[in-house]
Amino acid sequence: MSSARSPLNASNTSNHLPFLLSNHLAQSGVGFSVRGGLTRTLGANASVSWRRRDYRWGNGLDGPVTDFSLGLVWVVTPTLHTRASLGYVREHPKFVPGRNGTRLGRLGAELALPLGFTLGAGAEMRWRDFKGTGGDYLTWDGARRSDRTHILRVLLLNRAFTLMGFSPQVVFVNEVRKTNAQVPGDYTRDRGELRFVRQF
Repeated sequence: MSSARSPLNASNTSNHLPFLLSNHLAQSGVGFSVRGGLTRTLGANASVSWRRRDYRWGNGLDGPVTDFSLGLVWVVTPTLHTRASLGYVREHPKFVPGRNGTRLGRLGAELALPLGFTLGAGAEMRWRDFKGTGGDYLTWDGARRSDRTHILRVLLLNRAFTLMGFSPQVVFVNEVRKTNAQVPGDYTRDRGELRFVRQF
């Protein structure tokens, strides 16, 4: 782990040739991000992106998605980093009832342990509000549909072990969603992942 203080960095990415995904979705867009050190132990970052989604079937879902985020990184000690961020995602498909905005809040921490291990934990909240008032967006109380999602993550990484430059990472995720829609939309999901991450 390193100090949060660093020179200001900016980058932008664009993809003018859409790529086809397994669910018949093609996307193209552009993004911009910037990050830098505010003090020796406090850093900040910001990003914005815009992308166009085009579905092979169901043109009503076609439309732009805009994403904004702001974040802070605090180096509490050389072995402990904490993070916090706020974000907003706006989806604007042709199908008006499906238009929605999602507010995001995230908190996380990473702790470097002996023998090359890193333990991380994070929590995320999502508030998604729809414009629709009928069909899948019909609610019991007559209000607009609103989904609330809570996500908890725990990860364990061993940097001391590498295979062709990659280290194993185990991730556990718990996700709970609650909705006021009449259609079934509440769920609780638990999943585990095994990843191999590149060391830089």
